[in-house]
Amino acid sequence: MAVEIVSSTSVIQATSVSTIEFEHVNVSSTYLVVMLCLRNNNDALISPLTVTYNGDSLTQQKIRAKNNWNTTVFTLENPSVGANQIVCYWSGQLAFGTVIAYSINGVDLDDPIGTPVSGAGQSTAPTKTASSEIGGLVIDGVTTNAGGSGEVLTVGPGQVEYQNENVERSGTFMNGGSSTEVGAASVVMSWTGPDRAWSLVALPIKPAALEDDAPLVSLMMM
Repeated sequence: MAVEIVSSTSVIQATSVSTIEFEHVNVSSTYLVVMLCLRNNNDALISPLTVTYNGDSLTQQKIRAKNNWNTTVFTLENPSVGANQIVCYWSGQLAFGTVIAYSINGVDLDDPIGTPVSGAGQSTAPTKTASSEIGGLVIDGVTTNAGGSGEVLTVGPGQVEYQNENVERSGTFMNGGSSTEVGAASVVMSWTGPDRAWSLVALPIKPAALEDDAPLVSLMMM
């Protein structure tokens, strides 16, 4: 069974805050991924940082920062069904940026993710390679500095763009993006844009095994 995105909710936070809260509807999916791309007021990782869905705590799988530009991803197995609130909270500093939530099906809930990878630097091409598998899916998030509203990102080949926003807060600009790519042994997640500071996180999602066909084989042998 292949991993598939059932729905997503994308939000922009254009003022500096310590909490971002929004509604996400989960109809029937078994896995929730929340990707945050944030520009904070301090030159460091945003920590501590928590995310909840309908009051249930998500697990932080990876965080990476380049100066003020933070990218982090959280997950939750068997999220509550219905329209519920996602609450992202951090203390000690303020931040602005983008958040996206993905409802996902076809995930191996016994072993849902591979090894998250991350990178940070300054260049025109934020890039990271993740190990995945056929039937799986890689989800990434990228956060970059931006010199103005005209500086935008372009998603890499083979990726499906779900979020790509240029956000301004009082004359300070940042880009936040997120995309997916179907699984393979090696999956390159990349973006291109101006020569700016960036951080990128990529999360491989593992597919559920195919249903056991032993009963069918038994019937055929009778």
